[in-house]
Amino acid sequence: MQGTSFGFLVVSIPLAQQYGLAAVFGGALFAGVVQVLFGAVFSRIRRFFPPIVAGIVVLVIGIGLIPTGITLFAGGAGAEDLGSLRNFGVATFVLVAILLLYRFGRGFVGAAAVLIGIVAGYAVASALGMVDWGRVGSAAWFSVPQPLQFGLEFPAAAR
Repeated sequence: MQGTSFGFLVVSIPLAQQYGLAAVFGGALFAGVVQVLFGAVFSRIRRFFPPIVAGIVVLVIGIGLIPTGITLFAGGAGAEDLGSLRNFGVATFVLVAILLLYRFGRGFVGAAAVLIGIVAGYAVASALGMVDWGRVGSAAWFSVPQPLQFGLEFPAAAR
């Protein structure tokens, strides 16, 4: 089973900065096809991936995400108040809420600790005036998605 993760950010952020979102979407599409093909033969090559290899891959991804995590914790890239006490306070509140809910929550609450922590943090940020509701208020009630709105490109760096 594979779910969402932040592992793709290590590659996607620099790719988007250099080539744009269309290249990220093209790279994701290409990677999806590779994953499907890889999954079909994984049982035959699994012996080449012992726990030490998997652990090193997870470690490298984690180390690559440290700058992204610190930047997001401080308010996000481009924030006018990057590193402000208010940003660190809200981020710390979310982190502590998630850890407490995960540790002491039972059943659904423990399983949904991340979701509940993010919703609680969003409520705190909104109460502090950190959320801009302007675009939400002007958005249409119903809208049809626009596939490939940002394009689709396959530069060599995205493959």
